[in-house]
Amino acid sequence: MAYKSPIELICDDIQWHMEQETVKAVQHYFPLVDEEELFKALKYDRNQYEAGFRDGRKARDEEIVRCKDCKHHYGECLRAVYCPSKIGGWVREDFFCADGERRDDG
Repeated sequence: MAYKSPIELICDDIQWHMEQETVKAVQHYFPLVDEEELFKALKYDRNQYEAGFRDGRKARDEEIVRCKDCKHHYGECLRAVYCPSKIGGWVREDFFCADGERRDDG
């Protein structure tokens, strides 16, 4: 069965009139809302959005190497690390660059 939207727009009559050579037309619409179905749809959509957002962040965080986890940095001070690579200076520890390589601590 196809999805049926909980909101329906109903078209009413068109009101129009002509002034000189210009036609002005207004069509009225009014919404019909099935509140119970709308709240179900909103809850479902929100859960899907949050799940997608969590999955995206997880995938991103697995790929990105933050400066604090990079094998090229040295020195740590006030949540900053010194990057001798392309950045060449002090950066926030949660910063990242394309040249980051994960430290092998194990």
